[in-house]
Amino acid sequence: MDVELYSIIPSLRVTSIIRALPFYETLGFKLVFAFAGSEHSDTVTDQSHFARLDAEATHPLSIFLETRRGSTGGCIHIMAGAPENVDRLAARLRAAGVVLELEPTNMPWGMREMHTADPDGNLIVIGGLLAE
Repeated sequence: MDVELYSIIPSLRVTSIIRALPFYETLGFKLVFAFAGSEHSDTVTDQSHFARLDAEATHPLSIFLETRRGSTGGCIHIMAGAPENVDRLAARLRAAGVVLELEPTNMPWGMREMHTADPDGNLIVIGGLLAE
């Protein structure tokens, strides 16, 4: 291939970035920048319509949140490494008052997974590879 692709960044539709941000911070993401109109900022306001969030990881891990038109209800899968990390994140989310739609469960396809949703109903699947 003559072009090297190195990352895919999911873009999730939310009704309010300021409302969605605490959920993603609980998962370990941090705000990189936001836009309100044409103004670039390192903070989120009620007027913010776009934000980039990054998490420290072995590979680049970013999410875009946008308030553009259209319905919410997307889905992202986050690989958490070891299966015990799924349990740690589940505990962190529960402590923050987040409801888990699926508690950490060993799946027949070799993953330990949990399911939750952000405040706008975007499904978040977090998984760790089980040892063979």
